Amino acid sequence: MCQSEISFYCGEVKYISATVTPQNTNEVVVISSAEFELSDSSCAVVESGACEISGTQIKLLLSVTNVGYYTLKITVKIGKETVIQKTRIKVRE
Repeated sequence: MCQSEISFYCGEVKYISATVTPQNTNEVVVISSAEFELSDSSCAVVESGACEISGTQIKLLLSVTNVGYYTLKITVKIGKETVIQKTRIKVRE
């Protein structure tokens, strides 16, 4: 669903998007909700919210103002399943 690491420059504001694909190509993906949390290196949540959903694609607008490493956690509900993807965010000057 997501890359293993995304790079930002301090002060950048970028859209992050991902496409949800089924393991079985005959299945239809219907996303009922998608949310994100951005945590700093001390595991404190610095930003969170709902993702935009368009068919099988989710999108969120992310801005990080401090240099360091963060974890972006995206939680997607598809039918009875809940899928969680974590991605590392690297912010540099």
